[in-house]
Order: sequence, then C-alpha cells, then structure tokens
Amino acid sequence: MVHIAKFDRDTVVRSAMALFWQKGFGGTSTRDLQQAVNMHPGSIYAAFGNKAGLYREALDCYAATMAGELLAQVERQGSFVAGFKAFVRQALFDASQAASAETCMLVKARMELDGKQDELYEHAGLHLQRLEQLFTRLLEDDRQRGTLIESTPVVELARYLQIQFMGLRSYRACGGGDAAIEKVIERLFTGYEA
Repeated sequence: MVHIAKFDRDTVVRSAMALFWQKGFGGTSTRDLQQAVNMHPGSIYAAFGNKAGLYREALDCYAATMAGELLAQVERQGSFVAGFKAFVRQALFDASQAASAETCMLVKARMELDGKQDELYEHAGLHLQRLEQLFTRLLEDDRQRGTLIESTPVVELARYLQIQFMGLRSYRACGGGDAAIEKVIERLFTGYEA
C-alpha cells in the first residue's frame, strides 16, 4: 500500500518560511519546526530530506511570494513605477508583515549562511538575481510603454531599486521614520519618469 502524506505541503512550507524568516536557519531548531508545522521530525525528514531541504523550499516560497506580490501591484497600478512604490509601501508598512519586514529573507539568508551552508547561500543569491532580472524586465516594459524615458538604463536602475529596497527595510528596522522613508519612495524614479 502506498503511503499518502497527510499534510498540505504549501501550508507546511509557508509556516516554516515564517519561522525561518524570523529566527534564521541556525536559530531554528528541529523542535521549533516541529511545533510550527505540526509534524513529527521523522515526517519532516521524510517529506523534505532534512532541515536544509525544508529551508530551501521556504526560500523558494518567499521568492515566489515576493515576485507574486510585486506583479500583483504592477497589474493593479498599471505600471512598474507605480506598482513598485506600492509594493515597497506594502512590504514596509503593512501590519501583517511587520514581524519580519525589517529584513528580506533572502538577504538574511546570505548574511547568516556565508561560509556555513554554501548550497543554501548560493540558492538565496540566485533568487536575488532573479528578482533583479524581474525588475529589469518590468522596467523595460515601462520604458517601451513610455512610462520611463527612452534612455533609462534599466539594468542599472533595477540594481539601484533592489539596493534601495534592502536599505529602506534596514533603515526602518533601525528606527527610521515613516515620513523620511516615504520621501525616498517618492524619489525612486526621479529623472527616469517620462
């Protein structure tokens, strides 16, 4: 008889993602995971291979969630320029994300795992590259539509936006005021908007 898993994988991965995002890879014990995902250690290992396997899927889930939220805002707002600003505001000011909003999970992974878990470190870096590529593609779409001036260096601007987003999260975590953050958000595309 084939054994059928008695859990919803997406729910488990999302629960693990929230825990890993808050506590980091090293700060999350097997007992923490067991309580967060409501599974016995043997079931966790059978389903995900090990803690690193579950963490990898949590990183995938985080990256997909962030990309999905960005794309939803771009569609809602009608352009990448407006959508990105709404996305940043949501990530920084939405109360439902406040517990972990100070740090991108991918950045946190890179900072924590450097020299310790090379495969996971590289995996988080790959997701950061893919997000930057998504920014580039969406900026190019805006440039083609005339939202951005024709000479906009989309690759350079995509990198700048990723740096600003990371920096704004850290600034807010260090007590930076919302009014100052709002001014930065409003100026993200200064000199590039058509």
